[in-house]
Amino acid sequence: MDLRGGGNIGGTSFESLGLLLTKADIPLLPTTRQIEEEIPGYDGILDLGTEFGARMIELTFNMMESDEVTFQSKLSAIASMFNPRKGIQPLVLNRSSGKQYFVKFNGTIPIERVAQFGTFTVPLKAFDPFAYSVTDTSEPLQFGQGYTFGQGLRAGSPYSFSITNEVTNFNVYHAGNMEVKPLIRISGKGSNIVMTNDTTQEGFSLLDLSLNSDDVLEMDCATSRILLNGSNALYAFTGMFPKLAEGDNAFEFTASTPNMTIDFVFKHRYLY
Repeated sequence: MDLRGGGNIGGTSFESLGLLLTKADIPLLPTTRQIEEEIPGYDGILDLGTEFGARMIELTFNMMESDEVTFQSKLSAIASMFNPRKGIQPLVLNRSSGKQYFVKFNGTIPIERVAQFGTFTVPLKAFDPFAYSVTDTSEPLQFGQGYTFGQGLRAGSPYSFSITNEVTNFNVYHAGNMEVKPLIRISGKGSNIVMTNDTTQEGFSLLDLSLNSDDVLEMDCATSRILLNGSNALYAFTGMFPKLAEGDNAFEFTASTPNMTIDFVFKHRYLY
């Protein structure tokens, strides 16, 4: 693995276009929005918290070709690779190949060139400022996925749980250092469902919903959507959509006459 100048965006490697990544400027923290208020009669300013904004990323490349025709052809391919109308694309750098940012081109690309040698900087914007693991928890960890030491991942951590008792306790491990909202998929038979993340003190109930053996209920905690066999089932939901804190999250699940499987699907989320 070349840790110096490699990477890809949207699955297209920089090397395949003859590009050498000479600099990757990824700020240690995203931009921030400070929430504050001045109160008459109160000295100073009241700190109401901080929110993260976008993260601006700049990639600087060198490229060299043997003739002008090839040089221009490569420029056309590069323009296509960073075309913002493709929408948001995953960016992976070989220096941290187990993490990805979701970015889109934002700005202009002037090229400094001498003959068929060129240098240019690509400005990118990560509207979601956080880094994510390159695979989600539905895919087991294995060699060749690009993960490196320091990401906190644990081989063998379970994300699928068989539920046959009316009260079941289990742990869901999140390797990232930023809270993440998972997709929770419940398959199989059961009713009077109550689930609580005791670590974050967030939980919900589905007391007016009975699942049959062939039913699949999907809860997208990031978008607050619940689908039962593809149809809206938010009417049955009471409570909070749980998120996962860093490390182990202790869950308690209760249901009447359950014979079901619960899957937690998410990408581990990092501040950097």
